[in-house]
Amino acid sequence: MKTLLTALLLLLTLIVNSDEWLGKKVPLLVLTDGTTYKEVTFKAIEPADITITHTAGISLISMAELPPEAQAALGFDSKKIVTAEPVPAPTPKQGWVRHATLVYSLPDLSGEPVARLIQRGAISVVDLGDISVEVEMITATLRDAVTYEFILDGPNRPIKGFIDRENFSDVLPSLW
Repeated sequence: MKTLLTALLLLLTLIVNSDEWLGKKVPLLVLTDGTTYKEVTFKAIEPADITITHTAGISLISMAELPPEAQAALGFDSKKIVTAEPVPAPTPKQGWVRHATLVYSLPDLSGEPVARLIQRGAISVVDLGDISVEVEMITATLRDAVTYEFILDGPNRPIKGFIDRENFSDVLPSLW
């Protein structure tokens, strides 16, 4: 067993570029915790983990679980791993529409506008941290984007849309 593991580690150290491992097969892969995989094929190699197929199925393995020699052969560098900071959940805000503005169905403000909001209208938004803010509106408060007539579709059911973040203010209109 140790001879096979040593041979495998020697093979790993001979191939320096991790891309050369894609599609390669090895008879045995032993992790630092003793977990053993047989007839291993490397399917994907990422900075923090690898995906392999083996006799029992498919596995995603952290690079940290590999022996140091295997880590080096696959180009693992723990200093290059960047952990993502948690993204805070968007919070609702109350405010006003600065200028009469179009409401779009997509957050990137593309496509045809679905409605228009009047200047200084009070709204609740969810700030998504992008170019737009999400607005939930009652249909009776909206004007049609083309005719400017009030939309009275259904029993005042709320609809969601997006407006340019520049047209939202959480400051009272009298202070503009």
